[in-house]
Amino acid sequence: MSQSSGAARDDNKTEAPEEPDTTICPHIIKSPGLHEEDLGEAVRDAEASATEHSDKLASQNAILQRCLQILKNPANDSEQFAALLLVTKVIQAGTADPGTRRQIFDAVGFSLPNRLLATMNTTPDCPPQVLCSLAVSLLAAFSTDQDLVSHPQLLNKVLLFLGLASGQSQVSVDQATIQDSYQCLLAIACTPEGPRILEARSAIPLLCQAYCQNMQGSEHALTLLNRILNWEAGSRAWKKYPAELTQLLQQLSMEFSRAEDQQKFTLCEILPYFLPPPQELLPANLQPSLANLSGGLQSILGSKLSIAQRDPALRLAACLLDSFGPEWAVMKSPGMMSGQFLALMVNLACVEVRMTLEQPADTFSSGGLPSRTDTITACYRILEFAMETCSQDPQERGLTLERCRQMILILEEAISAIIFYLMQVTTAQYHEPFIFASVRALCVWLAEETSSLKQEVCAVLPFLIDYSRTLFEEGKKKEKTKEGTASPFVGDVLRFLLPGLCHLTAEEAPRRILLSLNLSALIYEYIEYLCSRLRDSQKQVEASLQTACSVFLNLVITEPDHTRTDTSSSSLLNLVMEMLPKLSQKHKLVLTANFCTLGLLLARLLAGTPGVLDSTISRLFFRSALSFLSRAHVAHSDSAFGIVRSPSYNECWEDISELWFLGIQGLAGCLMVLDWLPTRILETGWLKETLGLLEGCSIPVDSSIAEALQPILIALIRSDPSCREFVIQKQGAQIACRHRMSELQEILHVG
Repeated sequence: MSQSSGAARDDNKTEAPEEPDTTICPHIIKSPGLHEEDLGEAVRDAEASATEHSDKLASQNAILQRCLQILKNPANDSEQFAALLLVTKVIQAGTADPGTRRQIFDAVGFSLPNRLLATMNTTPDCPPQVLCSLAVSLLAAFSTDQDLVSHPQLLNKVLLFLGLASGQSQVSVDQATIQDSYQCLLAIACTPEGPRILEARSAIPLLCQAYCQNMQGSEHALTLLNRILNWEAGSRAWKKYPAELTQLLQQLSMEFSRAEDQQKFTLCEILPYFLPPPQELLPANLQPSLANLSGGLQSILGSKLSIAQRDPALRLAACLLDSFGPEWAVMKSPGMMSGQFLALMVNLACVEVRMTLEQPADTFSSGGLPSRTDTITACYRILEFAMETCSQDPQERGLTLERCRQMILILEEAISAIIFYLMQVTTAQYHEPFIFASVRALCVWLAEETSSLKQEVCAVLPFLIDYSRTLFEEGKKKEKTKEGTASPFVGDVLRFLLPGLCHLTAEEAPRRILLSLNLSALIYEYIEYLCSRLRDSQKQVEASLQTACSVFLNLVITEPDHTRTDTSSSSLLNLVMEMLPKLSQKHKLVLTANFCTLGLLLARLLAGTPGVLDSTISRLFFRSALSFLSRAHVAHSDSAFGIVRSPSYNECWEDISELWFLGIQGLAGCLMVLDWLPTRILETGWLKETLGLLEGCSIPVDSSIAEALQPILIALIRSDPSCREFVIQKQGAQIACRHRMSELQEILHVG
């Protein structure tokens, strides 16, 4: 009993099964007790009714109703079986309405198909494929009912359906039974828990095999795989079934590369769901697939296309960049020079962005959103990859300098269109994912390029800060209240904006605007929030914290007067003093460097405030700061090599060297304004260790180290007589002479 897919599969109508050959099971059809007279009478009555009313459908319905009565009250199994055969002969599941299919279920329930399946290998006079076909046909009819498709009696037959569809079953069945099996699987896949159930039953490798071997109904296998992988199983599936999914991708990419008709664009639509998750290194077995995908895309994007044909190609290009990075797009390919394909993609993406966004707001939908937001979002991803590629070293990016300049000019026009669009956004649109995607694309530009579009960027800053603040505050509220998934979209836009803010706060004009928008308070609140989420394994939180510290550090260095009067500065200092000892214990060097330097520079400016009095928390902070600064250099085992950088610091010195030198300057400044600090430093033993390290070095230390340490030693001597006496006792004059610390020599009255 085959049927159409209904809600589960609109475009793939299954074929009806062939009429069962009743001569195969003569002992059943002719068995004693079968009410042939009743069935014959039902047929004759129906035919008479059809003749009288000239309505064939009415005749079929009359016969069906009579058979259903027999199914509800059969004299025995043989009678029930015969009536069921007649039902499949008179009406196909594909032409039965939902009410009729429900009547069939009410008549036989799951008990009859269960019994047919249970006895199909134990009935010697009836081939198992007949019983199996009949049972699956019934189940296919039931699967179209929303109340029955999630029934345990249907779900527990998923393995049966998969076996029949993939050719793994011991029973050889006809095409109609395979179609009915797919009907059941597709119906199950469309339920909320369906993809999870299918994944748990190992559907992915079986369906991959069915498609790659071009088995009957393999197009349905692809539909099912699309549904499963589009659920939540994508990354997990690639880890569990890499060989099967790689083979499937090879097959699909080959078809995509060779197709010259509508199939090429159909594959464009579904291929994104079959790509592997992003990975740093591309496995060799994926190279052929990538070559096919690249070739297929080039043939599409290099042709004149309609919007309906171009959009899927742009979306696929964005997904390929996500999965494989931009390297494949800048490689030489047949008919194209190095980087030419990437330039083509970028040009098309920029044109789409400009044509879509360079419109007045009143031309958009009632929600203020343009049409085809999914395609424009894909174009954003292409733009983002292009920006990152152009910011790399010329030898690494595979682009000529001239091509890179051309791409930047094109990108600049697209970014200008994004800014124009964002300037028209209202607060009512803040929760739209497309707005977030637009802001993110702009943030990538700001992180890489701030020398152009200066006026436009300054003009959009009020929107960016308000948008970031609104989403950040709502995100915190959402976490506290633990709202469900139905709550509005809230994204962490500050994470993407911070790199751009690092550049903008270093420039006078945008910094003034940002200060007027109370940026310092927003950054403090964000740092506080990130500290509450800091865990050992959360690298992204650490990265955001480091960038946020850099933004605030720019404000501290360039706007000291503002820092002294800004309440968020004192609040941040208290937080930093509390956090630094904890970070030092966890050996997070880069983050420690940021907190140490930021704290020291803040403490210097906020001297005299309650936050930097001689308190326990202040002493712990300065002890931790001294520890971080002093452990950067150690004496080499061979005195001839003098003082060298410690191995642990050497690994990340490129990231922390500037912070280390700033921290040294900040500490020297604190010694000059905090009268209690020199004594505390003397108590820590840092001065003794530092002088001992310098004294044990027989050759002059690197000039950068000498220039960094000299201001601290001078500040200690000038601020505290005890420190001065201690330095003199420890041969400070000789040390200053050996390491060419001329200013220290002068203070110690050494010629």
